[in-house]
Amino acid sequence: MSIPSIAVIDELGRRALAWDGCVNVRDLGGIPTEDGAQTRRGAVIRADNIGALSDAGWRALARHGVARIVDLRGEITLMMAAYRERGLAYSAIGLALMYVVLAVGLRSFGGAVKVLLPIVLAAVAAAAMLIAFWEPLTVFHYVALLLTVGIGVNYALLMASPVARRDRAALWRTIAVVSGTALTTFGVLAFAHAPVLHAIGLTVCVGVIASLVFAGLVVQPAAESDA
Repeated sequence: MSIPSIAVIDELGRRALAWDGCVNVRDLGGIPTEDGAQTRRGAVIRADNIGALSDAGWRALARHGVARIVDLRGEITLMMAAYRERGLAYSAIGLALMYVVLAVGLRSFGGAVKVLLPIVLAAVAAAAMLIAFWEPLTVFHYVALLLTVGIGVNYALLMASPVARRDRAALWRTIAVVSGTALTTFGVLAFAHAPVLHAIGLTVCVGVIASLVFAGLVVQPAAESDA
């Protein structure tokens, strides 16, 4: 025997429906509108994940007269996946352009690789660390990683300059100041409650630290004759 839907009117005038396997099912009828009327009962139902409905739950849905299902969560997931793919494509283009600029500025394709490669590896390491700490990567993380590469390249250029060979103390004082300001600024964003700000702030902070480590281990100061 089928299990009938159980309707309970809550304090907001919504109708709570018990569909087995799906939680927080509401009939959005009875809600006051701006013109003093009310939304019609049975016209719009909101629910959690209807994919989890049991057979009894699907029968309850059909008995309620649902004719069309709009999966907003699925649409958002597809949209974010498309943005993520575009973000990766644009990031690849940005890296290619960054390499060209470095090669022209340094007058050396090999020199550009030595500067850019450790920073790219740092960005990959930063992404891996975020995933390891259960931070799901979104398009905002990818944008922040590209920003991190731009910041890290500046560190690598400082470390690769002939000046770095002459005065290591001055080099690290400079790097400490510029990295400190970046970590302070984006560190504040990392504690933001807004997901976008949190993603950008946390990613840049992790990326900056990784860039400093990789650049410090890999990049060597150029000789005076290479300037």
